[in-house]
Amino acid sequence: HRLITGPSQVRILVGPPLTRQQLTQKSTATQQTLRTQVDIFTSPRPNSFTAGEAELPPAWATPHQFLSMLPDLERLIRLQSLHNIVDDARRRIAAIPLQFEAFETRLNKLRTDLSEAKQQLDNNQTVRRNLEKEVSEAKSRLAKFKEHEMIVKTNEQLWAVQTEIATAKGAVQSFEEELLVSMLETDTFTVAVNESERSMATAEAEIETERRTIERERATSEAAVEQALIAREALAREIDTAVLALFDQIAEKRNGLAVVDAKDTLCSSCHVRLRQQVFNDIRLNNRVIQCESCGRILYFQLATKSAAEDEA
Repeated sequence: HRLITGPSQVRILVGPPLTRQQLTQKSTATQQTLRTQVDIFTSPRPNSFTAGEAELPPAWATPHQFLSMLPDLERLIRLQSLHNIVDDARRRIAAIPLQFEAFETRLNKLRTDLSEAKQQLDNNQTVRRNLEKEVSEAKSRLAKFKEHEMIVKTNEQLWAVQTEIATAKGAVQSFEEELLVSMLETDTFTVAVNESERSMATAEAEIETERRTIERERATSEAAVEQALIAREALAREIDTAVLALFDQIAEKRNGLAVVDAKDTLCSSCHVRLRQQVFNDIRLNNRVIQCESCGRILYFQLATKSAAEDEA
């Protein structure tokens, strides 16, 4: 069993949108973890427990909680664990507005893309209508010139009409080519609008699912905070006043982390090497000892035997 030792061990994972199944599994795991953490530190303890009993210790009995440990030190370790639960849950709650803001940023980007795609399609349709009008007018002119060609009387008039006919034919051909290009662009812009609408609908559905998941996690975190604070208040009444005051003072100065373990002659928080005699005293777990560097309260976590060692 390891304690949560501070903000450095908490990460907010940001990545691609999760599937509905992944979101459900994540939410269930988070809620179960918070409930389990609170249950461990709020479940009642028996009046006594000896290492020789056949039954296993209850959930709250971590490896360092045996008769050799100073009662107040054991209570401080549990108090720190409750602090960690509260801090972790509050960090989760504090991160929610940023998550919602990220959702809105994503939706706004998709809305902009959809709006631009629709505007391109609208512009294309306007150009297409104008070209269709130009083609129609050019064909009308061509038809009139052909009719006039039948009634001219002189070569000069015929040459002039034929020139107009050639010009009108060129205009019709040019406008029809532009119209064909515009029609092809219409297909492209229509596909872009449809894709943007599908992306928008998919994102809205995904984000709504994520919102519901986050709201459930918020409720679970708020409940964990409330339960942990109640448990902390009850536990604090069992701790010596001076020891509790020391804990609160250190926690205030050290971002909520007042109790850590010592391992391999090092403080596990500031990683400063301890004097050997100090480390030996800490290993006894029979009094409150502070790190000479960071001031945190230190304890020694007893190693537990593995199942293979027990069978041997």
